[in-house]
Parts: sequence; structure tokens; C-alpha cells
Amino acid sequence: MGNAQSGGIPREILDDLKLTTRFSESEITQWYENFQKQCPTGRISLQQFEEIYAKFFPESDAKA
Repeated sequence: MGNAQSGGIPREILDDLKLTTRFSESEITQWYENFQKQCPTGRISLQQFEEIYAKFFPESDAKA
């Protein structure tokens, strides 16, 4: 597992996410790596958010 210097998710954040969500360490790590590849600045636009949200929750309205 990486650390902030190597570009990986910081251990403190990973541990917190594991404690407060139902996701495994490998799921969180994979999502983080994918986010880093798709959004190298660490930020997304409102339009990008709505597109991602719609993929995860097709029955919901991200604009609501």
C-alpha cells in the first residue's frame, strides 16, 4: 500500500473509510487509483460528477 508521497491513498484515510463504510480495502484502493487516473488534478466538474453519479445510481437524479 502506498502513502501520500507515492501517490497512494494515505493510511489514515484508508483506515477511516474501512471503518465507516462497507467497502473493503481493495475496493477503496481500486476506486482511488481509478479516480487518480481519470482525474489527475483530484477535482471533477459538476458535469463529470453528474455523469459518474448516473452510472452508480441510474434510477436517481444527480441534479436533485
